[in-house]
Amino acid sequence: TSGGGSEGWPLQRRVLSRGANLFARTLLRLPTKDVTGGFRVYDRQAIELILDQGTECDGYGFQVEGVFAVSRAGMQIVEVPITFRDRAYGRSKMSRSIVWEATRRCVALAFERPRASVASARIPEGATDGH
Repeated sequence: TSGGGSEGWPLQRRVLSRGANLFARTLLRLPTKDVTGGFRVYDRQAIELILDQGTECDGYGFQVEGVFAVSRAGMQIVEVPITFRDRAYGRSKMSRSIVWEATRRCVALAFERPRASVASARIPEGATDGH
């Protein structure tokens, strides 16, 4: 997906974001470019799947879990580029423990067997082509 990006982010945050996305995408074989972004729109079936799967994370790792569940179920994921501007007020809730939690969760997901509910949520071939 071309376009999109971030504005006003310090170098450390840009490196962390790009590294986290590369790590999760590669390890989990995800088709999306941005697996850690918080701006998402899900259809009802995807929301039901994500709610059924639940989350193992207290921090931002739930975003990767959601993309992983939807992707593994064979549901279509479409990315629309946005420009993420750094916050004008407040502070980030990101901490080392949240980063490590998400890292551990990605590794666990890479070795996790699909749950029965994921297999039953598979969309038949050709069902997402819009026709």
